[in-house]
Amino acid sequence: MLKGNNEKTAILTENVSLSYGTLKQEINKYSKLFDDVSGSRITIFSENRLEWIYAFYAAWQNKNVPVPIDYMSGIDDVAFI
Repeated sequence: MLKGNNEKTAILTENVSLSYGTLKQEINKYSKLFDDVSGSRITIFSENRLEWIYAFYAAWQNKNVPVPIDYMSGIDDVAFI
């Protein structure tokens, strides 16, 4: 899924520097969680965190449709989605 040099930086923030290799490993770990639901919609309800990225790409990797929902959404908005 992710191509390129495993040592190059994939994500860089004030607190985190994550290589492509590490990003691939994390996505693959999360991907195993979605093995039994391939082809489904996967809701991701979270703050902006690295785990959100892992879950999004892991869902995609397993041929699921990731559905991100803003964690600050109201109950009516979430029910509508």
